[in-house]
Amino acid sequence: MSRAVLWGASCLVLARLAAFALTGSQGLEFDTHQLVLQSVALRLCLAADALGACEGAGHFPLIQHLPTFPLVALGYQPMEVLRVFAIASFASFLGLLVVGWHTLRASHSARALWLVVLGSGPLLYYSQSSFGESLAAFLVAAAVASSWSRIPAPGIAAVFALAGITKEFAPPVLMALGLIGVFWGQVPRARVGRRLGAVAIGSLLAVVANASFNLLRFGVPYNQILLGPTIPVVPLSERPSFFLGLWFSPNGGLLFFWASFVAVLVSVLVQDWRSFVAKAPACLVVCVLAALTFGLSGWWAPFGWIAWGPRLLLPWIPACLLILLRVYPSEVLALSRLSTGAHVAMVMVLAVAGLSQFSALYGLELIHSIFGPAPGCPSIPTDPVNQAEYYFHCMRYYVWEPRMPLGRLLASGLQPPATPFALAYLLALLGWWRVVRRGAVGVAGTSPAP
Repeated sequence: MSRAVLWGASCLVLARLAAFALTGSQGLEFDTHQLVLQSVALRLCLAADALGACEGAGHFPLIQHLPTFPLVALGYQPMEVLRVFAIASFASFLGLLVVGWHTLRASHSARALWLVVLGSGPLLYYSQSSFGESLAAFLVAAAVASSWSRIPAPGIAAVFALAGITKEFAPPVLMALGLIGVFWGQVPRARVGRRLGAVAIGSLLAVVANASFNLLRFGVPYNQILLGPTIPVVPLSERPSFFLGLWFSPNGGLLFFWASFVAVLVSVLVQDWRSFVAKAPACLVVCVLAALTFGLSGWWAPFGWIAWGPRLLLPWIPACLLILLRVYPSEVLALSRLSTGAHVAMVMVLAVAGLSQFSALYGLELIHSIFGPAPGCPSIPTDPVNQAEYYFHCMRYYVWEPRMPLGRLLASGLQPPATPFALAYLLALLGWWRVVRRGAVGVAGTSPAP
C-alpha cells in the first residue's frame, strides 16, 4: 500500500469523525445538558453570593465547568454548548494521536501500533461525543508524555494539574503513572529529580483545585453529591461481578471493546524476562489498572451507565498504552511476529473489532438497546436507591447476558451512506497494522514510516 493511499484513507476517516462532531446529533449526551444547567446554577449562586451552599451546582468535575461557565455567561444555549464539547472531543482525539506520534518517534512500528490501538477502541466513538472521556484521555496521556519531553518542570506541573481536575480521584492515579514514566521512560538521570518534583507538585495542585471547587459548591472539600447519602451503596456481593465485568462483560468489558489494548498488555506480560526490574513497569501498570477497576466496581454505575464500553475506565487506557510502547518497543511487536495462521486470525479479529467500533458511530439505537427491557427487567432501572434489589438484578443481566447485536451493528456501519467511510477505515486500520508487521519482521522500530 502506498503512502498516499494510507494517509488518504486515514484523513478520510478523520474527516468523517469531524463531520459527526460538527453536525451530528448522536453524540450530544443528556449528561452534558445537565452540566450546562449546573453551570447556570453556579453562575446564579455567584451573583447571589450564595457559594458554599449552592443548590443545583451538581457533581461534575472542575475541568468540564471551565469551558461551560464562560460559554453560559456569553449566552450560549445548551445545545450550542453541547456542540462545543463534541468538537472539543474530536480535537482531543486528534491531540491524542499527535501526542503518541511525537512521543514514540524513535520507533515507526510503535507509532503505527499506537494508531492501530487507538483507532480500534471505544475512543473512536467518544471522539464525537459531548462526554468528556476524549478530553480526559488526551490530558492524562499528555501529562505522562510531558515527563519525557524537554518541557520545563513548571510546564509539566501545569499539565499534570490540568489532567488532575478531570476526575476528583485522578491526582493519585496520575502520580502513579507519572512515577512509572519518570523512572522507566528513559529520562536522563540529571532530570529525574526535577521531573519527579513537577509530577508531585502538579498532582498536589490538582488536589487543591478540586477541593477549592467543592468548597465553593458545597462548603466542604469533597464532592458532597458523589460521596453523599443519595448515592446508592454497591453491596459487597455485587462488586466481584462489576470488577470482572469491566474487563470481561460482553456488553461493555475492555476485552470485547478494546481487544487491541488487551492484546498489547498481554503480549508484554508474557515475555520471559530475566530481572524483576524489567518487569516492574508492566506490573505497575497492571496494578494501576487493577486499582481503577477495584474503585469503579464500588460505584453504582461502573460502566458510566448507558454508554459505549467501560466509559469511566477509558481515559486511563491511552496513557497506560503509551508507557508500554515507550518502555517495551520491541516486546509489543511480538504480536506481529506470529505464525501465518495466527496472524491471519489476528487480522480478522482486528478487522471485526475495529469495524464494530466504527459502526457504533452509526448505531446509536442499537447501543441503547443493550440497556432496554430484559427478562426480569421489564423496565429500565432508574431508582437504585429505593429499588436497589431490582436495580442490581438488572445490572447483573446487563453485565453478563450477551445483548450486543453485533451483526446489526456491523451492518449499520457497512451500508450506505457509511460504506465508503467504512472501507476507508478498514484500509487505514489494516494498512497501519501492515506497517507494524513490516517493522517487526525486520529490525523492530527501524522500518521506514509509510
